[in-house]
Amino acid sequence: MSSEIWRVSPQRDLHPLRFEQEVVVFDAASGNTHLLSTDAARILDTLSSPLTLAALNTAQPDIPAPDVLLHALEKIGLVCSA
Repeated sequence: MSSEIWRVSPQRDLHPLRFEQEVVVFDAASGNTHLLSTDAARILDTLSSPLTLAALNTAQPDIPAPDVLLHALEKIGLVCSA
């Protein structure tokens, strides 16, 4: 597993609105709104503290392919790694 540390992008100001199967996240910093799966939203919640992928897997073991979700969240600018 990678030793990269993942976190919510520090320049973001995220405001989630939760539904049964999806979460809408408004980013006040950019003005963008994102529709996320519940698993992607759970990753964002878990990254309230920076974590490695291994630690994320330990914290949320039932999320399938968290690495894929992390990279998707990174692509839209909600998370970053170091």
